[in-house]
Amino acid sequence: MGDVRVRGLETTSEPQVYLPCEQVPDASLIAYTPKDLVVRSSADSAVLLPALRRVIAGADPQQPISDVRTLSDIVGAETAPRSVQVRVLGSFAAVAVLLAGIGIHGLLAFAVSNRAQEIGVRMALGARRNDILRLVLRQGLVPAAAGTLAGVALAYAAGRALEALLAGVSPRDATAFLAAVALAFVMTIAGSLGPALRAARVDPLAAIRVE
Repeated sequence: MGDVRVRGLETTSEPQVYLPCEQVPDASLIAYTPKDLVVRSSADSAVLLPALRRVIAGADPQQPISDVRTLSDIVGAETAPRSVQVRVLGSFAAVAVLLAGIGIHGLLAFAVSNRAQEIGVRMALGARRNDILRLVLRQGLVPAAAGTLAGVALAYAAGRALEALLAGVSPRDATAFLAAVALAFVMTIAGSLGPALRAARVDPLAAIRVE
């Protein structure tokens, strides 16, 4: 049999054995009396439950049946506290991503305004608008790439430290890391695109005449 987390999803499985009821001493039978019945079926629970009640009643009419739940209900109840925490953390993460995008936009907009004359000189000397666009985008993407690499390393280390708290999720999930990296770069490009387009539209003659 595979491991079963009988004491909660966040508790490490302990060594256990299954005992046939015929081998359990009569004096210990009360402690080992089965209290749960698990049924695996592709049928809908609304159809399956009446059939199970008839089968159990046929074997023991006095046997009570209570607390009937689907496995998804059980897992949902076990993970409800963590789900609330994840939603709160997800909200904070979304706000952090938004603030990071706004910060990149403001920083690059300030840099473009300070370098307007330089950009005008570059364009007067033959730089194309695409060159200026790449220049400004690179100014935002290079720090973002360095920060993303550091963040991935820290997230990997944190995931290994918190592995005992993860149920059915690997701390080395490549899909999650790739999604986070893609989100970081999309946010960076979104924050950098406005200043980059503004820089590409600088009039060389007007920028040179400023001073």
